[in-house]
Amino acid sequence: MLKVGEAAPGFEAQDQDGRLVRLSDYRGKWLVLYFYPRDMTLGCTKEAIGFRDVKKRLDSLNADVLGISTDAEAAHRHFTAKCSLNFRLLVDPDRKVCRAYGALGPITGFLDTASRLTYVIDPQTKVALTYRFVNPLNHAMKVVNDIEHAQADRKSAH
Repeated sequence: MLKVGEAAPGFEAQDQDGRLVRLSDYRGKWLVLYFYPRDMTLGCTKEAIGFRDVKKRLDSLNADVLGISTDAEAAHRHFTAKCSLNFRLLVDPDRKVCRAYGALGPITGFLDTASRLTYVIDPQTKVALTYRFVNPLNHAMKVVNDIEHAQADRKSAH
């Protein structure tokens, strides 16, 4: 797992609609990069809906969210439509992004599946917050609150 203060690894991946997404696209913004095992499973659905429901608060914090799993584009499109998701899901079929972020393997028990973990990346593309053991029910709200605190701490430090 990456450490707070470390440079976030650059990446390129396609979203559920085949559009290319790069980490550099989010420079100047806060980015919630959350990894999850499988589309349409109970925990993953609860987590995705949580992020969907806090998206306006994230927007107000100059933050965006991207979900990443090893599922295919078609599965992501179905998941996005079924859950009315208002953010992008990235496809990682070769598992390069998962490997770069230490999000592949043993947490789920399946070495070819993404683990459930989250990074918050700051506007300078440094790791600001990490979450290894995630409760999908309240995770999104916790992330929003932690970003608010991190931003307040940075303002008071300047």
